[in-house]
Amino acid sequence: MAATKPPGRRSPRLTARDWAASAYDAFTEAGLDAVAVEPVATRLGATKGSFYWHFKDRAALVQAVLDLWLEQTELVIAGLNGVGDPRARLERLFSSVMRNRSWVRIETDLLGKVADPAVSAAVHEAGRRRLDFMAGCLRELGLSANAAHDGALQAYALWIGVLQLTVAAPGLLPSGDEARRFGDATSALLAHLFPTASVERFAGGS
Repeated sequence: MAATKPPGRRSPRLTARDWAASAYDAFTEAGLDAVAVEPVATRLGATKGSFYWHFKDRAALVQAVLDLWLEQTELVIAGLNGVGDPRARLERLFSSVMRNRSWVRIETDLLGKVADPAVSAAVHEAGRRRLDFMAGCLRELGLSANAAHDGALQAYALWIGVLQLTVAAPGLLPSGDEARRFGDATSALLAHLFPTASVERFAGGS
């Protein structure tokens, strides 16, 4: 049965979620600049008219993509919360984010666009959720609330610093054997920040 539609408008075949999901795919492949109405319409085999049924403008689509990115961040945290040992949670967090090149590419792209208030707000919210997660693990490992917060913030600052180097001066980051050495040094630093956690080597390795 045909859906009821407002007079003078064509009933959309795609949902707002379809558009957001396709735009998110474009974002993960080529960055936020790839989130544009016409290319996403082409990906979907849709018209621009279908887009404007669901979204006011490109900014609204970008916001939907950022919301999906935050959902993915929450899904990662939810999955890690299913791991009973807080040490193992921290190990999996750092090994996964540092070795996932797609995730690194996404995050570096967003860091390069924080002048956009919507991007800045999303990056801030993701950071807050990650800090809460890490601090919670550290409290479970016996650190005081202040020490857990400080350790989580220092670890996150290390992560953001590596990402910023990827954006601003990628040639400074090592490769090959030097990357493995950098990974060992990073692990040693994390062991200092998380004195009760056994953190595996996670950066720069294979």
